[in-house]
Amino acid sequence: MASTGTLGLNAIINNEGPLANLSAPGAVLAALALIGALTFIAAAANGLIDRINPDRWDGDSTYALAEEFGLIRDDLDSGANPEEIQHSLNTSGLLETAGTLTRRLAVAFAERGQEGQAQRLFASTLHLRKADQVLGHGQAGDEVAGGAREDLQ
Repeated sequence: MASTGTLGLNAIINNEGPLANLSAPGAVLAALALIGALTFIAAAANGLIDRINPDRWDGDSTYALAEEFGLIRDDLDSGANPEEIQHSLNTSGLLETAGTLTRRLAVAFAERGQEGQAQRLFASTLHLRKADQVLGHGQAGDEVAGGAREDLQ
């Protein structure tokens, strides 16, 4: 987007036309106007795409979360205080939230008749609950969803 805007502005300024003899402040204003127009067009296009396919961002936040975990791991490898990282993991409720999400995924797969995948996710929920217990909460995935299997609650 930036390269297109730069090429467009260059074509406007360096060729014959109403903007060919712009002063430096005028060129800056023209560039800002062009960047604003490109930003507006990109936002409008994304809004239209989201209306056409509202599910296009599903799960993308998990990639960002994994990247953040990688940064935290790198911090730990670089000498960060492990007690502070453990405290943050404990107080953030991350494992509890991950357990609840995993349980909901298991229920969704069970409702679709995919019992094998549902069982693996229910087992993952139990592991997340155990990890949460080690940190002191013990509530990971405790939310009881409708249709959840009784033997795994």
